[in-house]
Amino acid sequence: MAAVLSRINQWTRMPPAQLWADASRVLPPWVCLLLVVVIGWQLARIGWLLVPSAEPDGLPPVQAGVRTTTETSRSSVSVDRIVDAQLFGEATADAPVAVVEQEDAPDTQLSLELKGTVAASDADRALAIISERGGAERVYFVGDAIPGGASLHAVYPDRVLLRRAGRLEALRLPRSEEAVATRPAARAAPAPVRTPAPRAATVQEVVQQGAAALTEIIRPQPVFKDGRQQGYRVYPGRQRQQFAQLGLRPGDLVTQINGMALDDPARGMEIFRSLADATSVTVTVDRNGEIEMLTLDTAALQEGLQGGANENPTE
Repeated sequence: MAAVLSRINQWTRMPPAQLWADASRVLPPWVCLLLVVVIGWQLARIGWLLVPSAEPDGLPPVQAGVRTTTETSRSSVSVDRIVDAQLFGEATADAPVAVVEQEDAPDTQLSLELKGTVAASDADRALAIISERGGAERVYFVGDAIPGGASLHAVYPDRVLLRRAGRLEALRLPRSEEAVATRPAARAAPAPVRTPAPRAATVQEVVQQGAAALTEIIRPQPVFKDGRQQGYRVYPGRQRQQFAQLGLRPGDLVTQINGMALDDPARGMEIFRSLADATSVTVTVDRNGEIEMLTLDTAALQEGLQGGANENPTE
């Protein structure tokens, strides 16, 4: 074995020409040829490994690369993370309908009287005029404390909801005894008595007797500008025909009644009292920037209220 290693060591130190000559003398010619072919093939492989290969023509590799990138990007996208991000805001549950509370609330036992209401879609602008029995009227907004340990919870056209001791109670607008007695009298046979000529009812009497029906004709909403009330914008209720017969148009801004400006919610009862003996009322409206004066008499008001009552016999 040592002799073989010594011989190989001598071959590695020989020049190629001398090595080829010695190999030709020792090895057969076909073995030398085979060695030359093997050595040449190995050198060719080494050469091809060192030379960078040219990229093949066409786009399939590029498309494959794009597809791989797309698939990688898709796999990295988390749908749950996008949903949790709430890009379009957080969904909230619908607010409970106030009508359900209104129907379920029992009548309050507090010694209070509801004189008037201004219902509005914006709770900050809704108000109610309430007084203790025999006391002075006061204007209350939603959230205000009311005598008796209650607070104003909600305002509706014909009633308000009070929160007392964690429970809701209803305080309703009073109905005149005359209005309540009209239905039984209609069923009874007419008495053969002589009735005096009817007198013209005052505006206050008409409104008191048909307060509920009036809210079916006119829906007022207070209008504020720079923190100050400008008046009431009126819209038709369910009885649109009666609303039009009064000469009003949807969106009219009522700024004055009989020359008294509607710039203070607390003056509502003062204006109402001023109509105690009036048989007509002059309304100033701002209609698309033009000021117009409308005169409403009690006959027109009564006709509108009776028309609304006939179309809603169950109310």
